[in-house]
Amino acid sequence: LLGQSLMMDKDCDTLLDITRRDYKFVYKFKNINVVTEEAPVKLFDKYGYQKSDKKHAPIISEIKKKLLGAVKKF
Repeated sequence: LLGQSLMMDKDCDTLLDITRRDYKFVYKFKNINVVTEEAPVKLFDKYGYQKSDKKHAPIISEIKKKLLGAVKKF
């Protein structure tokens, strides 16, 4: 869920961290902090988050070769 944004009452831009305090979740976005009892999955489902929307970064081919080479040594 990190890196996702929500459109609630206010625009919540890019989730940076989620913590728990006094039985509530504290969501820290770039521009705002949100405190609620909603669990992360329920909150993101409620405001349109879809698992298929996750951002995936491709692995650079040089790094991939080094990782595979290190694994093959063992």
